[in-house]
Amino acid sequence: MVWRLNRIAGIPAFIVIVFYTLSLVKLIARLNPEDDVIVRDEAPGISPVFALADEEVVIGNTDPERDGNLPPATTTNSSLTSEVKMLHVLSYQRSGSSFVGRLFDAHPNAFFIYEPLSMLFTALYGIMEDRAIPNNIFFDHYGNFRNLSDDQSKLMTWTVRNIFECRLSEFPTAMLISNFWYRYQDTHMSIGKDYVKCMEPARHLNFSGGDEGLGVCLEHIRKPCPRSYNTLDEGLLNRCRSILWHNDTWSDTDSDELWAPYEGQDFMKYRQNFRQYFTCLKSLEPRVRQCARGHLDTPCKNAELRVVKTVRAPIELSRILFEAYPDNFNLIHLLRDPRGVTLSRLRAEWAHGYFERQDPDPRVLSDSYCRNAQRDVDERQALEAEHGDHIKELVYDHFMGDLRGNGRSIFKMLGMEGSVRKINHIIEGKADIERKDRWKTWLKLADIRAIEKACPWFMHSYNLTLYEENRILQ
Repeated sequence: MVWRLNRIAGIPAFIVIVFYTLSLVKLIARLNPEDDVIVRDEAPGISPVFALADEEVVIGNTDPERDGNLPPATTTNSSLTSEVKMLHVLSYQRSGSSFVGRLFDAHPNAFFIYEPLSMLFTALYGIMEDRAIPNNIFFDHYGNFRNLSDDQSKLMTWTVRNIFECRLSEFPTAMLISNFWYRYQDTHMSIGKDYVKCMEPARHLNFSGGDEGLGVCLEHIRKPCPRSYNTLDEGLLNRCRSILWHNDTWSDTDSDELWAPYEGQDFMKYRQNFRQYFTCLKSLEPRVRQCARGHLDTPCKNAELRVVKTVRAPIELSRILFEAYPDNFNLIHLLRDPRGVTLSRLRAEWAHGYFERQDPDPRVLSDSYCRNAQRDVDERQALEAEHGDHIKELVYDHFMGDLRGNGRSIFKMLGMEGSVRKINHIIEGKADIERKDRWKTWLKLADIRAIEKACPWFMHSYNLTLYEENRILQ
């Protein structure tokens, strides 16, 4: 190259060399792999969902529009050491899990994700946001226990493992633009604040404007896909799932392969709807993935404790996580007096399963909770034989009686003694402590007796006494 540089008339060779050097540096910067989408490597014979690669693979340039809110991408792999602590708070709807989750969300050294499985079901079935009611997952529309489908089991595991391994940027775009990030950033999931701020300059992601973000894209498939998850609509739900999740891969574009099973069927008329849905998501993907790498993956990797709270997962998920992370994983199994659960669910009609909506009386609501809890307790006790030091059972009513002492016990299990003082502002709150006993004055005596009769196992196992009639305020 030097001999060519020497022939450029009137320009000293060293200036030309400097010019070419600077140009080369700029070119390399533009090709920096940190601007590329990162996904897991695919292990031979294993679905991409479950492949746990030690190296990350670049599959394309996103070239997002830069501005002050956009963080630098990170490509450092998150190696798991024994110092990394993982915690699954497994509970049930209206059982006090949101308050317990706040203890971890408020901790400066914890990374806390609130109800990721709700976001998962929306992305998987195209339902409206927050319409995967837990009892429609655990029970069929007649109120019988149901087994999770293979896809549901796989993807629940994949979702939680991606969080524990700080790979949230690999979630499908539909999960990354869920309104959950905005809705709960001030109450349950403060990690969402910087993430939402980063995303908002993207088209139609001004969450504060109402039903925006993912809701805009979901409107395209509102006709073919049911509004909520329940087994009564299983046929339609599975058709939508087969388009959105195909061959163990999240779909991001329309193709003939997706629609081959529906050739000649009425469902084909909705192909354009899904094409518009994919186009809507695709326009947002570069920015949200970059934001997720900087504002979700990075703080996760920097946290001493990674926490996931769910009310939509069976305890079988925790067994799988103990096998995957025997040195890192911990479980809190949170239960609550069924009388408190039932009162809360009576007052929250949106929380009723399909079969409960048909007959939303205290006996039905308490029976479904107690059956589900008893099944999980039986399976958890089997896990305790091998992982007892990493499992803690909490009964919300007892826990709230001594917040500081019980909080200290939790952090001791996690090897984080002294952490209670970092969440004093949560522990010193009184509203939640007082709320736990409202059933004593808000439920009728006949309803209390119906609940106690529906849950004799629970009442006996947790030393819950029958309530005295003369203390009931009618």
